[in-house]
This record gives sequence, C-alpha cells and structure tokens, in this order.
Amino acid sequence: MKQWIISVLSGMITLIAGSLYAQSYTSVEVDNIKGEPGDTVRAAIKVITTAKIAGIQVDITVTDTTVAKLVGFDSDSTVAGDVKASGGIEVTGVSSYAVAAASGVDVTREALLKMGFLILKKGTTTVKLDVVLTVEVNGNINEESHTLHTQVLGNTRPDFTEALADTTIGRNDTLNYRYVATDADGDAVTLFAVELPAGATFDAATGALLWVASVAPGSYTVSIGATDGIDTTTTRANVSVGNSAPVFTNAPADTVSVYQGATLQHDFDVTDVDGDSLWFFVENPPLDPGFSFDAATGEVVYEVPMDAEPGLYSITVGVTDGLDSTLAVLTGRVLSPAAIATVRGTADGEFLTTEGVVTRAMGRFAYIQEGDVAITLFQGSGAFRDAIEGGMIKKGDRLRVYGEVASFHELKEIYPSKYLVVSRNNPLPEAQQVTVAELAANGENYEAELITLYGFELDTKGDTVFSASRNYPIKDASVEDFGLVDLRIPSASDTEWEGQSIPQSPLAFTGVLVQYDAKYQLLAVELGDILSVVANEKTELPKEFAISGLYPNPFAGVLKLRMDMPASMEVKVVLYDVLGREIRVFEEGILPAGAGRELVIKGSDLPAGVYILRVQARGVTGQIYEKVEPVVHVK
Repeated sequence: MKQWIISVLSGMITLIAGSLYAQSYTSVEVDNIKGEPGDTVRAAIKVITTAKIAGIQVDITVTDTTVAKLVGFDSDSTVAGDVKASGGIEVTGVSSYAVAAASGVDVTREALLKMGFLILKKGTTTVKLDVVLTVEVNGNINEESHTLHTQVLGNTRPDFTEALADTTIGRNDTLNYRYVATDADGDAVTLFAVELPAGATFDAATGALLWVASVAPGSYTVSIGATDGIDTTTTRANVSVGNSAPVFTNAPADTVSVYQGATLQHDFDVTDVDGDSLWFFVENPPLDPGFSFDAATGEVVYEVPMDAEPGLYSITVGVTDGLDSTLAVLTGRVLSPAAIATVRGTADGEFLTTEGVVTRAMGRFAYIQEGDVAITLFQGSGAFRDAIEGGMIKKGDRLRVYGEVASFHELKEIYPSKYLVVSRNNPLPEAQQVTVAELAANGENYEAELITLYGFELDTKGDTVFSASRNYPIKDASVEDFGLVDLRIPSASDTEWEGQSIPQSPLAFTGVLVQYDAKYQLLAVELGDILSVVANEKTELPKEFAISGLYPNPFAGVLKLRMDMPASMEVKVVLYDVLGREIRVFEEGILPAGAGRELVIKGSDLPAGVYILRVQARGVTGQIYEKVEPVVHVK
C-alpha cells in the first residue's frame, strides 16, 4: 500500500512518494511558471534523493493548451533521452548522472530536467507531471512514482511610458516629474514608491513626484513601481544633486578708464540659487595703500596713485559658497594726464588729471602752463593750499594735479584734490609779449598764461599804495581809453602787492592773465610782476647787461635788484650760502629791455648770514651774461 503526501512550500509543489511500511528515497519539486504572451519560459524539475538514480520517466499534461503549450525538454542537456509519443521522456544511461550520497543525507539535483512552455495568451492553466524515478539501493532496484501539479500563468507586465531618467539638479532646485504606466492586457495599474530621497513625495494616484533638493551634494535614488496585481515593473533613476556656483550679476563687461589720482570703484553683486552663505576674495590686488577690499560686500576701492604708470591694471575678484567659486575681473585703464588744452575744453563737473610748469603760486592759487596753454588751480582750504603756503609747491615745479573742472565768472579752473610734484627747477615758459588791444580782443587765447605788457599807464584811482581785491584800469599806445583791461590786485593772501607803493607809470608787467565776466585782468602776484619803466631814467637803452642797484644790503626780508637790460632777456637769480650750496632759485622769466629793471627778492624766512647772489641773463641771440654779488641777511 502506498501513500502520497503533497506539500506546498514557497510557491513550489513537492510530492513525496512512499509507503506506510517502506522508506522513500526521493522527492520531486517544480516551480510555478509565469510569463508574458509570446515568451518561452523554462521550468526545472528538481529531484531530492538519498539514493542513486538509475532511471527517470516524465509524463506532462497541459490542461488548457490555448494558454500555454509544451515546446521542449532538456534544453540544457542535463540528461539524455528520447521523447515518447505520449509526450513523456524516457531516460537511459542515467547512471552517469547519479548522485552519490552518504546514507541519510539529502542531496538536491538542480535542473535535472528543464521543460519549455510557450505562453500564448493571458490566462492560467494547470500542468500535470507524472514522474517515475528508478533508484538503486544496496544493489536493489526500486521505483518511486511522483505526481505534481503546477500552474502556468500568462500575463503582460505593466510598462512605464513616462519614467524619470538619470538627471542632475542643483541644490535647492525643485524636481517635478509625472510617471505614467500602462498595461497591454488592460488591467488596472497601481503606482507606488519603492525608494525616495528624504523630503520627496510621490502621489500614487497621479504619478507626480515632487522633491525640493535641500540636501548635500551627492547621488540620490528615485525608484517607482507599477503593478497590475500579478506582475510588477520598477524603474530606477539616479538624481545627482550638484552645488550651484554663485553668479555675479553686475561684473563689469568693459574696461574702466581712470586718471592718475582718480578712484576706481566697483561694488560687486552676486546671487546664489542655493541660498548659501557667500564671501568674497580678491586675487592679485594692487599693493598700493590706496587699495581696499570688503570681503563681506565685495566692494573694491582703488585710489590710483598720482605716479601710477599709464596702462591696464586688472583686479580679480572671486565669490565662493564654500563648495564652488566664481571669478570676475575689474580692468582699469590708467590714462596719461590730459593736455591742458583738453582741460580747457572739458565741461564743468568732470574730473581729470593734467600737468604743467608752475608759473605763479601764492595763497589759494597756482597757475600751470604747458607750451602756450595754461590753467588756473584754486583751493580755498586744504592740502593743496597748505602746500603752496608751505613752499612745497612753487614756481618752476612741474606739477601734476587731479581735480574737478570748474568755471568762476568765466575763468576756467581746476579744483585740485590731489597733486604730485613731478620735478623741480624747470624753466618757465616764455612770456608772450602783448598789447592792451590784443588782450581786449583775444584775451581767451592768453588766459592763465605768462604774458609781458610793456609801457602801459595805470589809473591809480587816487591810491598811492595798492589795495587788495581792487582793480586798476590800464591803457597803452594800442588803445585810447582806460578800462578795456585792468590790473588786478587779488586778495591779501594771494599777492605780495597789498600795501605796496604804486610804481610810477609807464609800467611793465610780466605775470599771468585772468578774467572776470569776460573782462581780462593782469594779475599782480609777486613783487617782481610790476616794474616801472620811467622814460627819463635813461634816454637810451643800456649798452650791456649790468647790476645797477642792489639794496638794501644788508637786507631784512626783501632785497631789490635793479638791472640794466640792453635787450629782452631771460633772467634767473640763484642764492647760495658761503659754502656754495644752492639755497633758493628765483626764476623771473623774460624781462623787457630797459634801464633800471627791478626784481624783488623775498628772503624773510632765511637765517641771518652772508649769501652769494648769482644773476644770470640770456639774450635772444643765446649770449649769457652773469654777475655775482655778496649780500647779507639780518634779522
């Protein structure tokens, strides 16, 4: 009598054949079979035995051959045999495949035989397997029979028609995607999340994925499944979260042109879509003390030195969020000083740099000239005025200034904010000899320049001494009346003539020309600017250059030098100490011919002592005259 025991373990059907009174040596297992229509699916018959297998016979019956049909056996050549007409297989010579085992030990022979089924359509059919195993035990041959039933299931898996591919996004970016899955069998499809990054949500009803990537940079997995209740399909995407580098929103696109002394400034603005904390840094900064940089705001301030070489200068500014950095370049072109002629044509309110030779400097004013073009420099109070009054800016200096272009009652000026003495003791430009008529008609051509006006008369208005801030009308042989041009005594701080005796007309003037509301004025700054050329001093021109007077000597602050000039000459006066060291240079420019030409030399700040005065005059032919006289200064 035999007893059949059927057990179902993990979707696998196991049949144990045996006897109530005899030991069974074998069991057989086969998996359920599942596939999509059109697929060929193979299933293995598994044998567990504790004896040697001498033979195997299998009969297979498919209940519904419209769902699936048997299409092959033993496709992996695990055993040898011939297919019987009944659809079974009889194995011969299987002793070579026998499984040797120690007594009482189960040994599993995987895939002893593989069956192939072609899935024809969606549905389920039962497959019956009748298996007869011949085993050898202690030299005895026994047969053990097994009957198994398994299921062949035909079903089409759901398919994603819209699924997220591998992608890269920035930190704090929003990932918004909608998944779509369909089923060829028409089954209802249910979506579900398999794996999501922290903070991500998935709506199973709509297939909508939403994720704000507020996470650290890295790789994150999004896995979504679709099921029809039978089969499940999953799709997986790697989402790389990168850091978004900060972006400059106002990096300068063009080169910025600046003058020496000007300020190159830029306040950099940035954005960061990640919302990270940012800080700025600078590469290759200028080493000048005028450079400053704010790492918190990105503001660059560079006060270009007055002695900076013209050319291109680049400052590289960077911004970082700690992970990525972005660079921007601020490029400045330092310009050469503008020509004074350019300054005179520049609109008021513009700032620029120019330079020239100082022809007069006193109080609030200095005048610089280059060639035959000049400009007035004015500062009511500040470092520039202090430099003039302290002797740091003086006649003969080559001066570079930066400041604002302005006009005061039609007088073109610069209001200096920075200055540089480029060199000292430069020769003054030659004073242009003019007449009152020329100044009245074309004074603009001579504004702020050194000029010489010879033989004019002065309307003293009854004054015997000059008063500050007062105009005195003049005329010469070129005009009939007084008043077309004035002699101007400026404010007391800006002239040495305030309170000085008015010389007897006719007069000679060498100095600068200014204007006030289109009326031109000879500006008397230094005591040597006005000389008396009284006709009856000598009726003829001197025959040679000579010092005809040096008084008072000893002097206590002001020394007057009287010279005879056979022709117009360029005069230079130098004061030395007794050791031959140069103490001071008085450069007076061109003086007209005549007897008794007078220069006033100021020395009130000199220590008491003996000095040597050297007077040098150069004629128009190039001939040089020179005289040396000792002088004594007393306190």
